[in-house]
Amino acid sequence: MGRTRLPAAVRAMIPADERPGPTPAQAKQAGQPAPKRVRPPHWPPGIGSDAELALLVRIEAAELPKPVHQFKFCPTRRWHADMAYPAAMLLIEVDGGAYVAGRHTRGAGFEADCIKQSTAAALGYRVIRVTPRQIKSGEAVRLIAQALGVTP
Repeated sequence: MGRTRLPAAVRAMIPADERPGPTPAQAKQAGQPAPKRVRPPHWPPGIGSDAELALLVRIEAAELPKPVHQFKFCPTRRWHADMAYPAAMLLIEVDGGAYVAGRHTRGAGFEADCIKQSTAAALGYRVIRVTPRQIKSGEAVRLIAQALGVTP
């Protein structure tokens, strides 16, 4: 669900330094750079989203080996996999935004993901792409365990 604009009277009661900033769409419309996403300080290094954190928690709960975060798998590109098991040649990509026309489902983003995944396959990696819904249901951990040849 998108953010809603606070009524002016309510907004005036909030100290200026604590007010929510513009959404990326509002910033773009005003010709300003998009606001930077603030990474919560309690997240482990390399975790870039709520879904990645949820997957890591489920991997740990299933007592699977700990994955490497933001693994650079291609020597000639700046691509990173969200999580990886390099010894098993297994990459894990967490794709959010599927139901809100996010980057992974729009034309250019989808095509870039195809090139990235195909390059990983050409380099010998197996790629598991998961959604937040698959993480929540436990399906993502089952797939990872199966690919690693272990029982969760």
